[in-house]
Amino acid sequence: MNEIETEMDIDLVASKEQAGACRNLWVMVITYALRDARERIANTKAKNLEWAVRQEMDYFTSRDFEAVCRFADFEIDLDTIENGLRTLRRW
Repeated sequence: MNEIETEMDIDLVASKEQAGACRNLWVMVITYALRDARERIANTKAKNLEWAVRQEMDYFTSRDFEAVCRFADFEIDLDTIENGLRTLRRW
C-alpha cells in the first residue's frame, strides 16, 4: 500500500467518525428540544394546556426541526410528540 492510499484510508475513517459525531450532536439537539418542551408543558396551568401544546408544536412542525431531524438522520412522528406533550398534564 502506498502513501496516498494510506492517507485516503485515514481520511475516510476520519470522515466517517466526523459524520457520526455530527449526527450525535443533532440527536442531542432533538433530545434537548423535547426535554425543554416537556418542562414548559409540565409548568403550564391546565387551562392553558392547548395553547402551550400549540406553541411547542410550532417548532416541531417547522422547517428548522425538519432540518435538524434530517441532519441527525432521525425520524420522529409528530403525532407522537404532540400526544406526549398532551399527556404530560394528565394525572
